[in-house]
Formats: sequence, structure tokens, C-alpha cells
Amino acid sequence: MKLELSIIAKLEWNSLIPEDPYESYAPKYRTIGPPSIEKVGPFLERPALVTFTSPGGLVSLVIRRVEVMPLVILFGQQPKVIPLPYSPRAVSARSDGAWVLEGTTLTHYDVSGNIVKSIAIDVLGAQLIGVTDNSVWVVSRGQAQFIDAEGHARTPYQWKNSPRSPVNLMQDSICWLTYELERICCLDPNGSEQVIPPPVPQRVGGILSAIVKNNLITTGLFNRYFYYRSDGKTFQLNVITAGLTTSGEPFISFTKKDGRQSWIYLLTNGTIRQFPDVLQIVGVDQDRTLAYSRDRAIWYKGTELESSFIVGSSNFREQIFPYIWNSWGAWGLFFEPTITSDGTIILSTTGSSGLAVIGLCWTP
Repeated sequence: MKLELSIIAKLEWNSLIPEDPYESYAPKYRTIGPPSIEKVGPFLERPALVTFTSPGGLVSLVIRRVEVMPLVILFGQQPKVIPLPYSPRAVSARSDGAWVLEGTTLTHYDVSGNIVKSIAIDVLGAQLIGVTDNSVWVVSRGQAQFIDAEGHARTPYQWKNSPRSPVNLMQDSICWLTYELERICCLDPNGSEQVIPPPVPQRVGGILSAIVKNNLITTGLFNRYFYYRSDGKTFQLNVITAGLTTSGEPFISFTKKDGRQSWIYLLTNGTIRQFPDVLQIVGVDQDRTLAYSRDRAIWYKGTELESSFIVGSSNFREQIFPYIWNSWGAWGLFFEPTITSDGTIILSTTGSSGLAVIGLCWTP
């Protein structure tokens, strides 16, 4: 298995986005017995980042507590923040700005934040899917509506699937897996559906994400990625966290079972370290690794335990908060698995040095 990391974009706190940490609580940690109803904290938490891809580029939303902040971030040659008068429902990047959805109004903003056009749509959209030539689909649980780059809307079409399943695989069409038929179904702007067989022989599960050189990639719950190779072999990658080390290098942690034993692995700077799967890895300081969950923390030096301690509000601020990276956002509520057309997994994360978008290339 080959894993390569890269920093796609980075934005320092308080340059365009305020860090503005807030207090939150977490369930009390318990290793034996039923889950505890007690809570620990309050702990400091930073806003979370959620990134979406399209042929037009990358665009992000920022989540603070459980609310979407009234802005979007465009990641071009330089990050650009567009303030909004409302919290957006969904976004999609254009080569010349962004599509932003609020209620039943779809608005095209240019890169300077000016409104180019607003369109009343007929679908109460849950998702925007950008396709070629800056066109976009507004998708709900039962309907999908195509809007071209100039803002001309087609009549909505009926379709059957969950609101987060379709992706752009073929030009200006959206595609999704039909599990009962084990086929890929694509809907074009004229309302015509095309059903094609997957390019792999094995049964496919998860949410369709990308087809790369006749290999198929899907995503599952809790940040699981599935790679279906055209030779019939299937691989799984469970990414747990992502962030930047104190020296600015990207890192990820992922889990893997070795027989009955589960391990957590840290990848950074081209090397992999193995740790017991006890706590989540949340920060890396040179050759030291911080693992943390709720009210417990461990520092490793290399792969050896250096220290372990109970975490409370006061020492969290001093010993955890300066190192922790949050790639889940509000305890997992807003994590959005995203994969580009070339198979690069997009991981959004926030930490002490700012907001970052990390690219993960995975070749089983």
C-alpha cells in the first residue's frame, strides 16, 4: 500500500478567519462497563473546516459549534474569503467564483464576492454537485435540477437515492450506485438516464466517489474508504485524523487490524509509526506523538510511551490545545468525505497554526 500526503492549501488563523475558540463538553471516558452519562470539560475547541470539490476547484465552509459561519473560502492560487449575509446551505466551486445555495435561492458569486446572478430553483436542495463548464446540479432526496453556467435552470427530474450519493463522473452528468442492480446510473441534463456496469468484477458497496484507471473508489461511514481494483481485489482504509506537525508537515492517522489486534498508524514525512489503538492521535511535535480522547491523554516519544495523564479543563488548555488538530468537526457531525476526479482524498482540518486542506493519494 502506497500513501502520499501533500498540503493543498493552508490558511493561518486571524488572517482571513478568526480562530475564536469556544468551550464544549465531551462524554466522560470509561473503559469498562456501560457508557457514562457524565460529561467532562469544558474544553476549548476551534472552528471546523469542510471542503467540497468540483471541476471548478475547491471551496470550503467553516463550522463553529453547530452553525455554518456566513462565509465561503475559495482555494485558488491564494485563499479568498467571501462574506455572506446568511449561513449557506451548500456550496460548489466555479472557475470564476462559487455557487452558493440558501433555501430555494442559488447565487453565483464572483471571486471578489460580488453577486453575478441569483436564481429561484424548484428543488429544496440538500447538496450542490458541480460539473463541467461551471454548471451545477441541485440535488434533494427525490429530485435533481440542472443549472448551466449562465444560470438557466432545467425542469427538475425525479431520481431515487440518498441526497449525498451522486457524484460527477461523466462530463455534466451525475452518477450513483444502484445497489439492487449493482450498476452505476447516470443522469444527464436532458433527463436521460444511462445504466453502466462498474469497471470492477466484485460486488461494490459504499457511496460512489471516483473511478480512476478502471479502479473504483467508494466512501463509507466514519471516514472509511474502499478501493475496488479491476483485478478483483478490494482494499479498505480507515482514516482517523489529519493535521500538520509543529514543523508544518502533513500527517494522518489510520487504523488497521493485525489478526485480532487493532493498531493505529501515524504517517508523516514519508514514515509510518505504529501505536496501540487506544486513543486517537491528534498532534505531532517532532518525534513526539500526542494521543487523546475525552479525559485521557498519552505522549509517545518515537513509538515508546513517554507519559500519560488525566485531562481536565485547565491542563487541556495548556497540554492538549496547542497541539490538537480537528479533522472531524464538532465531534464528527460535519465531516464530509471528499475525493477528486483523480482519486485524491481531500481531508479538511483545523489546529493551532490554522486551517488546512490535505491531499492523500492512496495506491493499494
